[in-house]
Amino acid sequence: MEQEKILSMILSKLDNIEKDQQEMKKDLKDMSGKLDTVELRLHRLEEGQESIKKFMFESEKAFKKFEQDHIFIEKLKKVVGE
Repeated sequence: MEQEKILSMILSKLDNIEKDQQEMKKDLKDMSGKLDTVELRLHRLEEGQESIKKFMFESEKAFKKFEQDHIFIEKLKKVVGE
């Protein structure tokens, strides 16, 4: 009788351990899915950041060109006005 009781307790503990492992596997799978989503969003964010950097760089180049053109036009106006 005592052995049966001990065996029953052992089996019960093993069942609990198995249930805990299954829950951990499920949680791990859920976390993996969330991590995949975060990585995808991070990648999109990085792409957006690169686009913004490129836009800023191109805008700066365009602004410098605009300044040069403006200076040239002002000089041309002075020459024509003389």
